[in-house]
Amino acid sequence: WADGSRGWVPLPSSIGAEQRDQAKALAAELAQRARERMPPAARAEPEAPPSETVAAYVVRWLEERVRRGLRSVRDDEVRLNNHVLPIIGAKSIAGVNARDLRELVAVLDAKAQSGALSPSTARKVWGVTAKMFDDACRAKVEALRVREDNPARDVRPPDVGNAKAKAYLFPTELLALVACERVPLRWRRVYALAVYTYCRAGELEALQVEDIDLEHGVIHVHR
Repeated sequence: WADGSRGWVPLPSSIGAEQRDQAKALAAELAQRARERMPPAARAEPEAPPSETVAAYVVRWLEERVRRGLRSVRDDEVRLNNHVLPIIGAKSIAGVNARDLRELVAVLDAKAQSGALSPSTARKVWGVTAKMFDDACRAKVEALRVREDNPARDVRPPDVGNAKAKAYLFPTELLALVACERVPLRWRRVYALAVYTYCRAGELEALQVEDIDLEHGVIHVHR
């Protein structure tokens, strides 16, 4: 400032952490303005700047996950919109505390106990919520770091619930299925791949020709 003092000036959200040229250009402009005037008078009780809500942060967080090419973003968005934002979406992302998240877990447990939600889905909802708050204080992208702590760290997740019985095919049933000409060949190939490789549906969907090594009998499942 004109009196020789210095002070932090936050960059607008339109300038990302990697946009160094834009940041430098704005910094030069701000520095020139600052040299021409005195700093604002200090207040006895400075007014806190308006904080980003959880709902607004979710949008930015999911956009970054899309940029990184994560395939779970659509599922994460549905889980957050349906089960998390109705509870804490209007709260400040910087102001959410462990008690708020314990209340969220209690709601998820209640949904699971009533049958409105499976216990496994409740834990997935909590998993994506905990990851989001971890990124809010430790993300590699500086623009996503809006907290000094992780309020989800010591909060217990939703209950596991009872394990579901798994349905499976006996070997004779599988052979009848893959040999049945009434089933389209494409689907019989998919069933055979799923059974013999133990791949999940999403892993099969992402499998590419270059992932198959016929010479050495290896399938590389990495997506």
